[in-house]
Amino acid sequence: MTGDDGRRFVVRPSSGSRRLRKNASIRLENGAIVATDRRGRSRSFPIDGTDEAPRGFRSTGKLGGGYYLEDRQGRSFVRLDLMNWDPERLGDLEQAAGFKVVTDQGVPTDRPGMMKIEDPPYFACASMSAGLGIAAVSLYWVHIAPEAVMMLVALPALILFVWFITLTKLSMPSNKEIVAMQERAHELSVKADAQAEEILKRYGMGTDPEAGTQKP
Repeated sequence: MTGDDGRRFVVRPSSGSRRLRKNASIRLENGAIVATDRRGRSRSFPIDGTDEAPRGFRSTGKLGGGYYLEDRQGRSFVRLDLMNWDPERLGDLEQAAGFKVVTDQGVPTDRPGMMKIEDPPYFACASMSAGLGIAAVSLYWVHIAPEAVMMLVALPALILFVWFITLTKLSMPSNKEIVAMQERAHELSVKADAQAEEILKRYGMGTDPEAGTQKP
């Protein structure tokens, strides 16, 4: 396949922060999956058929739960935020690597040293900054903290809040990109289901549409 003859197949984030889009990637290279995070740090996972080898991607199915590259024991090498990646391109990489496409959802176990190829939790940081600022103002209003303390805490917290909200906005895909990714993910799922149905029919195990059961 692609990785065996030295050629490369590269997938990069389609959205997210500029640093993520510039540095991060998932590559098929020389018979291995090479993952690079937003800081430019890379790790290589050989496709050698062992239990430690990558076998493909799987979604947790939970909002914000992520997308995982897992090994043959269901342990995750790499976690991605699928909102930043093109599912069709990841599907092409799976095909080039010879992976079996998995459409059912799971809960992969984190391996030691698992990589996270995603932007920092900017929105969570913004929420913490807002909470800190509100707490400082509240303590001033109930005459527990002096005005100076309130200004020293609330003003920096407000600045941090605005900064993290801006980073959150910059790292989010547009509504058009979200709709396009959802459509591509649906198309991949339909394609995978059709391929599975074709395999079942080939071996005389097609699905009865009326009974909802497999034909013997």
